Amino acid sequence: MRWRPDQGSDRGLIGALIVESATIRQVFDRAVRKTSRSAYISDSFGLLDEKATVHLDRVRLIDGGYFFDCGAAVPCRIEFDDTGMKIIRRGLVNDHTTKYNLVPD
Repeated sequence: MRWRPDQGSDRGLIGALIVESATIRQVFDRAVRKTSRSAYISDSFGLLDEKATVHLDRVRLIDGGYFFDCGAAVPCRIEFDDTGMKIIRRGLVNDHTTKYNLVPD
């Protein structure tokens, strides 16, 4: 099934593919096998009709907390809970928090 955005879209999207969650997991499993570090990988991974870009980051467990390099002087911290996760990036005055909601299968 395909979805086509409004014709007036300035992003130039042709369409988006609806993909089952199991296929998304398989795509990430195959992407992880292609690199041992953080990367952007564009491929169909032998599973998709079109190329998709996958962004991989390596996460480290330090003193019981999860951290990854996010382009800042200090690594970003990840906090997980039952509803999703938060990525916390240290700021000079305040921390910057981005919340991601868990989407159940």
